[in-house]
Amino acid sequence: MAILISGMLLWMGVHLMPALLPSNKKALVAKLGRGRYMLLFTILIFTALFLIIVGWQKTSPEFVYHLSFGRHITMLLMVVALLYFSAAKILSRIKNTVNHPQLTSVLIWACAHLIANGDTRSIILFGGMAFWSALEILLINKRDGKIEKTAVTGWKGDIGVVVMTAILVGLLLVVHPYISGVPIVRQVL
Repeated sequence: MAILISGMLLWMGVHLMPALLPSNKKALVAKLGRGRYMLLFTILIFTALFLIIVGWQKTSPEFVYHLSFGRHITMLLMVVALLYFSAAKILSRIKNTVNHPQLTSVLIWACAHLIANGDTRSIILFGGMAFWSALEILLINKRDGKIEKTAVTGWKGDIGVVVMTAILVGLLLVVHPYISGVPIVRQVL
């Protein structure tokens, strides 16, 4: 469990530094240069992901709670999370509904998985990701102030977001068993 917690703390620390300590980030960029700073950031994030994956695999789940309705709510929330994730980079009315669609998608993803999974390692991973994404949204809003919304004309972006969401849902149905060992839809036969 210590490896999983270490990975989560590294993930949060690296991501929160620019919002919590902007002067430290600027000093580091000035010292290393933008390219080396981004390389260091990437190495630390991949290290955090490695620790999270290894920590997850090595931690035996101890069940704390079980919500019998969790699976269905999780599936619905995942569609919403994927919708916001898809909207993060595409100019659309959907993107204009929240200030930080990608972080919001992580928050919804994490909360959805907390509903479906009540074991200790899930609480650490998904609870940690929910805490980080919510804190990141608050800190960025405080640092950057009100975000200007871009005027959207036509429906091309919205249709693109919906199509991308459908593709991601389909992809997730296929790869989820290989990523987590749990199929989203159980075989009927």
